[in-house]
Amino acid sequence: MMAGLFLLFLIIMLMAWFGMRSIAIYLFVITLVLCTVWFLHHATSNLNINL
Repeated sequence: MMAGLFLLFLIIMLMAWFGMRSIAIYLFVITLVLCTVWFLHHATSNLNINL
C-alpha cells in the first residue's frame, strides 16, 4: 500500500510538471487523506506482545 501511495505522489508530481496543476492539486489532497487513513489504521491497531 505504501508503494502505491508513493506511486500516486510520483504521478501527481509529473502531472503538475506537465501543466495539469488543478487536477494534481485535487489528487494530492485525496492522496493526503489516504495517507492519513492508512496511518490511523496502523496507529490504532492492537499489538499482541506478551512480555
